[in-house]
Amino acid sequence: MKSKQTLINLGLLLLLHALVDKVYVFVYPSVNPFRALFIGATATTVLWLFRKKIKIVFWKGGLAVFSSALFGALLVQAGLVVSKSALSAIAHALILIITYLLFEFMIRKTLKVSRGKR
Repeated sequence: MKSKQTLINLGLLLLLHALVDKVYVFVYPSVNPFRALFIGATATTVLWLFRKKIKIVFWKGGLAVFSSALFGALLVQAGLVVSKSALSAIAHALILIITYLLFEFMIRKTLKVSRGKR
């Protein structure tokens, strides 16, 4: 059950990232860390507004979207990927998935340690 919810959360976060990024293509077209900050803040706000309807911890999802936008922007600025390419989309998705799963693992590990289990 937990893995099914995690997959649903990842799908929602990927969709949210894509939608917010599409908005910022028009609002702030330059690909840089400031745009990544705007994307992460907007995603966190949207997740907070819908926190009762969806089962995503808003700060965890917002940080995953922010890290995906930030490291994706840094990859573009370093010249490793081209903005709006398929490789860029794959990089964004992988970064988001890895970050979100790391947060899940760290929180579970923290809860086990705080409850006295190791």
